[in-house]
Amino acid sequence: MSTPTVWIADITVTRPSGIAETLHVSDSPILPFPHDDPDRPNVAYRSRLAGPPAYSVGTHADLSRLAGDVGAGMLDIYNGDGAYSWLAGCAPGAIHIRMGHEGQYWAEMTPVITGRAEAPQPTLSARSAGKVSLPLYDLRASLDTDVVTRTYGGSNVGAVGYDGTVDAGKGDVVPLCLGRPANVPGKMVNSVSRTWQLDEGPVTSAGTLYDRGDAANMTLASTANSAAFDGVTLTATQYARDLARGLVKLGGSLGGDLTMDPIGRVDAGDTAASAIRWALGRRGAGTIGDTLTAWASTAKIGAWWAGAVKYREVIDTLARSEGAAVLPDALGRWQVARLDAPSAPIASIGEGQILDIGVDDQELAVPVWQVTVKGRRNHQPMDRSRIATGLRDTDREVWLREEWRRAVATAEWVKTRWGDDARSVEVETALTEQSAMEALAARLLTLFGPRPDGEPRRSLWVAVEMTAARLSWRPGRSLHLSYPREGIANDMLLLGTQIATPSRHLMRLRLFG
Repeated sequence: MSTPTVWIADITVTRPSGIAETLHVSDSPILPFPHDDPDRPNVAYRSRLAGPPAYSVGTHADLSRLAGDVGAGMLDIYNGDGAYSWLAGCAPGAIHIRMGHEGQYWAEMTPVITGRAEAPQPTLSARSAGKVSLPLYDLRASLDTDVVTRTYGGSNVGAVGYDGTVDAGKGDVVPLCLGRPANVPGKMVNSVSRTWQLDEGPVTSAGTLYDRGDAANMTLASTANSAAFDGVTLTATQYARDLARGLVKLGGSLGGDLTMDPIGRVDAGDTAASAIRWALGRRGAGTIGDTLTAWASTAKIGAWWAGAVKYREVIDTLARSEGAAVLPDALGRWQVARLDAPSAPIASIGEGQILDIGVDDQELAVPVWQVTVKGRRNHQPMDRSRIATGLRDTDREVWLREEWRRAVATAEWVKTRWGDDARSVEVETALTEQSAMEALAARLLTLFGPRPDGEPRRSLWVAVEMTAARLSWRPGRSLHLSYPREGIANDMLLLGTQIATPSRHLMRLRLFG
């Protein structure tokens, strides 16, 4: 006779008094962990869980646009006696959920979720037992905060200060510069001293300076920090830079808009991998996992944000530039899932293991005939009236007027065969090189287009028994699915999982391929 499966949850909350504590609850009665357990010695779990949480996690909310997602679910605690009513006034914190068997050490149980909870929600009813429900989210929810929080105070006095004024700049968020963005306007922080800011710093370089899109013809007189930069004397054709603070100061006026081709934050690098690791480290969002640590992307990126931007937007933009997703695993370690056409499956699922099957996303099953990747962004588009007259009717004028460059990959035979039903996909990236954009477009066309045998790809879900091995499968890996009665024998990409669905002992796998 097999040992019954048990689910346990460690839930950190902070009481209104400011005291933090951790609840230990399970879905069935179990003995306390043994005294020699390295992680939970003698810790007892109260049998209060209504069962495993209905929780789903996936690589993307919209795969066609490579739009990011956040894993979510709900955990219910029985509260018929009111013993947990006090949770309603508490601030939630970290939550760890594991599945295993009584008698195992805590570390031997299978980690399922490491994430965060939202405010507890009591359920009151005179007809049924009360509950306290906790909405669950994976660690991607912690990225919904601003990368830069410093704002300008408006404290400039004449030419002194780089803080804006009450009428110009006060309250604005300091900009963010990553990689090698093009034609960046910067933020005017002192109009009297003619000083702009690219980032709170340190940045690598201010790059080339432009006047109305053409060379500004200004000579670098000084690269100085702090007091030396503040007191620098410049002629009308000179400029100075303070890379530590991301500042550029002009000695004279230009004929129109100033823009630059900077190299952004020194500590973030200029690839998606390095910038994502920087962002997660700056946020303090958790541990960098093995796949993200080893990720060595080479395509150059560049992006500039004039004001407030969330970590999620930054990380999603950078990951999209590599056709990838960055998400936490069950232990809360950040991993990267690079999306490619399915290959080299890590496991197989046969017909005898499938308890139910259905279509997951009907739109994904419609073949794509064209993929457009947008990149090499012009961060300050200009109409003809703002462009230097010497650039009229040149390629540079065309570049300055358009915000995005495009790389397009097409499969005309798909359009011919499926007609108006064939789809086109467009993806915005932070890529700065045309060759990298073209490579990504070709890769996504292979992923979203028909399989090599010409058959359209399928978007399916399958219900299978929930096991520790299957819970360890990471989204982005390939599985081989065999279901002969529907003619299915394909390698498919694992896009996500839903645990305890449609019942507590089962899970759904979302597959594409």
